[in-house]
Amino acid sequence: MYETKPCKPFRRELLTLLLLMIVAILLLVEGSNAFVFYQLNSQYQSSEAANVRSTVQQTLAFQDQAYLLYEQQLEERMKKAMDLFQQAYLRNGKNPLRIDLQRIQRNAGLDIDLFVLDNEGRVIYTTFSPDLNQLVIRPDSSLAKSLQHARENDEYLVDRSSVSLYDGVKKFSYQSTPDDKYFLEIGIALSQHQDALGVIDFDAAIEQLISEHDILASVRVYDRAGSDFTAAKGTGQYRLSGEKLAALQSAVHTEKPQQLSEGALTYEYLPLPRQKDYLTGKVVEIVYDTGKWQLRWQKYLLLHGAIALAAIFGGILCSFWLTNRIAQPILRLSHSVRRIASGNFNEPVSIAGENEISRLAEDIDGMRQKLVAMIGYLKDSNDQLAQGYDLTIRAFFKTLEVRESRTASHSLRVNQIAMDIGRQLQLSEEQLLKLEWGTLLHDIGKLAIEDAILLKSGPLTVEEYESMKEHPRIGYEVLQDAAYLRDALEVSLFHHENYDGTGYPHRLKGEDIPLLARICAVADAFEAMTADRPYRQGIPLEEAVEELKRCSGAQFDPLVLDAFFALPLEEYRIPKDPA
Repeated sequence: MYETKPCKPFRRELLTLLLLMIVAILLLVEGSNAFVFYQLNSQYQSSEAANVRSTVQQTLAFQDQAYLLYEQQLEERMKKAMDLFQQAYLRNGKNPLRIDLQRIQRNAGLDIDLFVLDNEGRVIYTTFSPDLNQLVIRPDSSLAKSLQHARENDEYLVDRSSVSLYDGVKKFSYQSTPDDKYFLEIGIALSQHQDALGVIDFDAAIEQLISEHDILASVRVYDRAGSDFTAAKGTGQYRLSGEKLAALQSAVHTEKPQQLSEGALTYEYLPLPRQKDYLTGKVVEIVYDTGKWQLRWQKYLLLHGAIALAAIFGGILCSFWLTNRIAQPILRLSHSVRRIASGNFNEPVSIAGENEISRLAEDIDGMRQKLVAMIGYLKDSNDQLAQGYDLTIRAFFKTLEVRESRTASHSLRVNQIAMDIGRQLQLSEEQLLKLEWGTLLHDIGKLAIEDAILLKSGPLTVEEYESMKEHPRIGYEVLQDAAYLRDALEVSLFHHENYDGTGYPHRLKGEDIPLLARICAVADAFEAMTADRPYRQGIPLEEAVEELKRCSGAQFDPLVLDAFFALPLEEYRIPKDPA
């Protein structure tokens, strides 16, 4: 027992510690704020982009549904106009220039324009004079490919030009003439239907979105060729070019959002899904002004950085004093504890002073002294126990050797091969010891087999073989009361189990068979095949290896076999007597 000594509490030290905790709390708060703002700064664009993306998509989808019913009515009129167009073409001797386009327009509606296109996609006859002689379909465009497909399959196509449907945007339908010489095109200006289609004001929704997100600069809608459908009435269309057009086309091609940075602005192009039965799709351009957020972040850093620096400076001053009074003794004590934990019990633990730390050091040193005595006692006990285990196992093996030396030599060779496999599999020292015991005793049950069967010089009968198959169970029953041989017993009991579940005595399968028993099974089979028996000669090493490979996954664990095949197998070749 150790004498209890009075100790002086850390009054000044505790006061300093309290002040240090206050400073630490301030640092934690400021650090947490800075970390949160830093994370927001680094993740702001992606999180805000997701929010903006979702809002834009919802706005467009809601608007799209409102437009859809009205567009279907427009498409019925366009189909009727196309039928009149086709009839007029046939009625005028398949000469498109003789068709009275104004008459069809009066019948179909003045908001409808008619176009005749040659095979190159050029307008040769139209009610919309600005497009006359213009190449309106580029040969390499997706529309040209769609029209070619429509011609080959005699189809009627409708192009839904815009989700947002702004001024200047038209819907178009196309159909080849019966003789495939021309394409007839119907266009309807949606700007003339804005009163009917003004259920949703897309511009107002975008303005509100921008007011809610100061990082958001603008939102525009383009077709997949880069033409802007959000231009104000009378200003005409705006078409992307250069890197922006390339980013838009990449978004269309990959069907994923693409980003492009120009100074403080980041452009994101979001492809929208194509509507069923329509040719074109849309791409939303979302522009972020990241410079605004950077400015806010810089102001935050200046303010809170000053607070954090002041707290750190105060904490450093307190830490210098506290280190000398508390930290250094604790570090020395910690070093002593780690030294004891690593197994070094020779150096005493001593901290000068009359406080709690010195008292703790005395208690730890007392524990060290008790551990030294206890470890010495345990070492002696373990040495005696290990000697007892070894003597017991050797006694069993000696008994087996006296009874039937052939079985004993077989066990020794199986033990050698199995231990090499175990090392190849990088088993622990504890597992290797259990494997050694198990393989030496794996056939101990043969002690109970009749001499007429065990020592028989020829092949066994069916009845004799069934009796021999009892030796794993008998070996287990003989040794089952030796708790320290538990894993060795599993080797004895299960070394004749097959990996596919066809073995004996319990028909275990796969991983249900203990690993040590699966190792013993490979070593046992290899030794049995290559060693001579009174009634047969052992087979060559090469044939034994091929037989093991053939039984991989059936009788033997493939992983154990791989470890065995990685060994220098020539060392296990049994020399044959030349005579």
